[in-house]
Amino acid sequence: MGQPKRHHTVPQFILSNFTNNSDALLWCYNRDRRKCFKTSPKNVFVERHLYSAVREDGTRNAHAERHLAERIEPSAAPVIAKIIDRARSRSSLDITPEEKRALLVFWRMQNARTKHSFDFFQDKVSLDEVLRMSEDQGYRFSEEEREQLTSKAVRDRIKQNAWVGQLTDGHNHHSESMRILMSRGVGVRVIEKSRKSFVIGDYPVIRTGTKPGPGDLGSPGVLELFPVAYDVIIYWGRMKGDPERVVISETDKIRTLNEASLRQSRTIAGRSYKLVRSLSRSSAALGEPKVWAPSSSRMAVRAPPSCTRSRSCTAAICHAHMPWGGVGEIRTPDLTIMSRTL
Repeated sequence: MGQPKRHHTVPQFILSNFTNNSDALLWCYNRDRRKCFKTSPKNVFVERHLYSAVREDGTRNAHAERHLAERIEPSAAPVIAKIIDRARSRSSLDITPEEKRALLVFWRMQNARTKHSFDFFQDKVSLDEVLRMSEDQGYRFSEEEREQLTSKAVRDRIKQNAWVGQLTDGHNHHSESMRILMSRGVGVRVIEKSRKSFVIGDYPVIRTGTKPGPGDLGSPGVLELFPVAYDVIIYWGRMKGDPERVVISETDKIRTLNEASLRQSRTIAGRSYKLVRSLSRSSAALGEPKVWAPSSSRMAVRAPPSCTRSRSCTAAICHAHMPWGGVGEIRTPDLTIMSRTL
């Protein structure tokens, strides 16, 4: 059986919810090319062999891609479809604990699987920390293996495989952070004006907070919003007493969300050429994407009680709390994107 080569960083079942009605295609803008273009969900937010591990002989193993496509996505897709349908029909979301867990696992994995997460890992996480993580997990490198680390090809292969490995092994779905996140509510933001719509970016999950300062999704006032259709955003972090369904009618609030998507992404996609073109001319399209990461190259990671390191872990990588996963573990002191009032 051949190994899949084209790996979508955002699933096609999500992207298809943003296509226009006439030809089921997407209008996209790429900040590197500074160009708007039209394409299908099959051909956007896709990378070659991003989730493939590399064997010593140079062949590839796409187990992580199959794990995402055959386990994570099929579990979440019907839950997301149900939420979209209920949001549009003004019904209660009425999701079961099992559906909520499937959605949360997908949500955490979506944060982990982006090209931005891969680039951060390759650029900011040292090989020594990758090796230490492997040894923390029980693997012991022989002297012969350590001698081979002088080869750049070997070092690159080890870092590639370490990042790919966290997509299947790096998330403890029964961890303390999962328990905390499961205690938070799920809600929706809905557009009811037919002429307005959301876009989605290649770094699709938007984090918000009530004020600048440390915070994670387990903290009051911190939300994560995930556009899942042109007219529906799911948000995680709803507290007791918060409305489950909020209609967004103000143009400026819709615009703020769309600019937030563009600000942290290299490519955005939506159903409207006019909207995408307008966003491409905004200040959000300038410079490099601003994703969830402190200005420092190192991250302050709050470790759970079970972590083998200290509670004030300052390493860029911790086997119990992998920062590129992005949900409930990272404190980002300088990135509050917008107000909770959205």
